[in-house]
Amino acid sequence: MTSGGTGHNPTSPGTSIPVWVSGQQVWVRGVDKKTTVGEIIVAFVGKGDEARYSVVERWKTGHKPLEHGTRILKLWNAWAANAHLSEVKLSLEKKSNVDDDSGRGSPSSTTTNTTATTATSCRRRHRNKNKHRQASQTLHPKRLEQISKTHNVEKESIENLLKLILVQGETIQSQLQKLQDRNKKIEMLEQLQHKNRINMLGTNYVIDTYLNDLPDNVGEASNQTSRTQRNQSSNQIVDDVDDEEDTTLEEEVEREIQELQKKIELFENISKLNEKIEGEEEKIIKLNHAIKSHENNEQINYVINKIEKLSINNKTNMKLLETHEIALSETDGALLNRKKYLSCLENQFQSECILESEYIHGLEVLNDNLVANTYSSLTTFNKNHRNDDSNSGAMSLQPMGVLDTLV
Repeated sequence: MTSGGTGHNPTSPGTSIPVWVSGQQVWVRGVDKKTTVGEIIVAFVGKGDEARYSVVERWKTGHKPLEHGTRILKLWNAWAANAHLSEVKLSLEKKSNVDDDSGRGSPSSTTTNTTATTATSCRRRHRNKNKHRQASQTLHPKRLEQISKTHNVEKESIENLLKLILVQGETIQSQLQKLQDRNKKIEMLEQLQHKNRINMLGTNYVIDTYLNDLPDNVGEASNQTSRTQRNQSSNQIVDDVDDEEDTTLEEEVEREIQELQKKIELFENISKLNEKIEGEEEKIIKLNHAIKSHENNEQINYVINKIEKLSINNKTNMKLLETHEIALSETDGALLNRKKYLSCLENQFQSECILESEYIHGLEVLNDNLVANTYSSLTTFNKNHRNDDSNSGAMSLQPMGVLDTLV
């Protein structure tokens, strides 16, 4: 089952059905009794996206989306039997843009609808005008590219066939002209040869040569007639060449006979070649007629099958590319996360280094302050104790020694 070109074509039952796609009429070929609506959607959109589309049956007063399991040829033949094909259209649309409220009416039921239902259907059509426009132009872009490629390939193949036929016609015409020229040359040479033989051997040279080739037991009458004819021809030759010698005449006659024999051989070879050329030209003409009559359907089917295989390979390659792109994006995201984590760790390390240096510096300052404070306190304490010792006497000697040792 394949989709054909746009335009109007006379349909034969069971072979092709028109489907409106993107505002254009596309003929679906190869439809049989078992072909379903789902198969037609797959032929246009491809596998995987058929669930989002549906074939809608439209007529003047309403429309109805068909189920995927519906036999399309049975439905189409039912409309054709009632002679209402001009009122019905099958269009490929998205399910989201199809109004499911209106039911499918047969040609008999549509005539019995009330004015209220017609008014509501008109209002619905007017309200959903934009939706119907969008729905009539819905088609997968890959399928559109595939259809355009098939149309281009078919056009190119037909153009190539026409060019080949024109070139073959020109070659046939040129070869026919050459044959006519050769036939004219052969006729002229035969006439010249005949005139030369008449001048040399007489008007009855054919009969003379035939009688010379006869056996001896044919009869005396034939011998006598041949002799008389030979004598007459010899007398004519002698009368024509009165003043020349016999030896020169014989040499010239032999020379001319040899030349004529060579020419005859050449003419025979030319005639054989002409017969071969005529046979080849007849074959070419037959081939030309066969090409015109059959229109080379096998080559077109081969090209279509090849395009379908290439489209399948293209889809698989696209899926592989998508998976690779997803894997690459995931790895890129993981790398970015790792880089962010590393940058965070570096920032933390730098902040910890700064804090550590500040902490060490603070400790050093505190240590210096403590040493200074202890030294000042000890000096003041020592001074106070010395003053006390001077006042108290020998009782302060022992603690003073301890303080000195501490300092």
